[in-house]
Amino acid sequence: MRQLSLEEHPQALTAEPFKILLASPMVLASVIALSLLPAGCVRAPSVHSENSSYIRTESSRWPNPRAIPVCIMNIHDIKPNLLNDLSTTVRTDYGTKAGVGYVGWEPCSDYYFKQSSVRVYFNPSQNWSDGNGSTGGNSLDGATGAGTNATMTINIDAKGEYPQNASEELKSRVRSTTLHEFGHVLGLMHEGDRHDSTCDRKTGAPGVNIGSYDPNSLMNYCRPAGQTLTQGDVAGIHTLYPELKGAGSQRKNSSNQKCWEIPEFSSDPGAPLQQRDCAPGVPNQLWRTQDLGNGEFEIRSSLTNTCLDVAGADLSSGAKVILWPCSGGDNQRVRLIDQTGGGKSVQFKHSGKCLDVPGSSTENGIQLQQWDCNGSSAQNFD
Repeated sequence: MRQLSLEEHPQALTAEPFKILLASPMVLASVIALSLLPAGCVRAPSVHSENSSYIRTESSRWPNPRAIPVCIMNIHDIKPNLLNDLSTTVRTDYGTKAGVGYVGWEPCSDYYFKQSSVRVYFNPSQNWSDGNGSTGGNSLDGATGAGTNATMTINIDAKGEYPQNASEELKSRVRSTTLHEFGHVLGLMHEGDRHDSTCDRKTGAPGVNIGSYDPNSLMNYCRPAGQTLTQGDVAGIHTLYPELKGAGSQRKNSSNQKCWEIPEFSSDPGAPLQQRDCAPGVPNQLWRTQDLGNGEFEIRSSLTNTCLDVAGADLSSGAKVILWPCSGGDNQRVRLIDQTGGGKSVQFKHSGKCLDVPGSSTENGIQLQQWDCNGSSAQNFD
């Protein structure tokens, strides 16, 4: 097992140290931390672990873990290819495994400074010219509140990119370090600080053990090189954020393979239902189907918990489909009809018409509509 270098957590980043939240588990193999609850924070609920211990955690939780804002403090110090590599790694691993959405990834602005956000500083302090080199970083733990200071630092090469001769081992370490720091953002703490840990790299943070020690945890300094989220890490996240369990799945047109999407992560009532290229784990493309009985369902956005809705309960073909607070109305109730060769059509109860891609378009950003059910590929969804 390769041991990664210890990431530093300088006091300079911790103006109000609410350091001890939750260490990742092996199916709830955790260090649960008891921390001060800053003003305006959300209280985590009581939980019951698989080994019958009963705990209550109070921590600085993100109010919407499906859309945690991320901005870059020094966008000009990191090249687009490296930023894309790291942001894709974070969005994919946390999105597909845990249902967490890290959104934005653009230059910091007042929009980010005026709310709780992850404000990342990419520190161009390393020399990776030989294709290898050091990695490291630090992060505040939990939701950090508004402000103009960085809440996370990731060390990168002075040139802001991987060198052409970068080894896959270097890339995997940089990605794993970045994933580790984004674990702290959610409240995961160092697995090695458990009293039953066999890792000799400790930070001394106290806590209460839940379950058994996870040597492979992403949050363990003694983890294997290139480690990503383990099952235990995900269980820890879902302990702090139980609303993420059953986070939903993508829905896409069987023909053009475009996914349903809420544009710009909008939570506004009336936001259009669009199609766009599928992206792994992004929360505005995740959906849950709720069984209402009698062969009827409603389809909810995992991001906003709003329902697919035909605007104004319009009966006509071409009426636009939007997202609206769930009301149980017939224009939000659907039947899922099996299509020949696989897939399903989505038939609205109030009109008897089906969800449809206008003109069988393959363009991104097209708003979906209802149309007379015809069994065509424009109405076939996986």
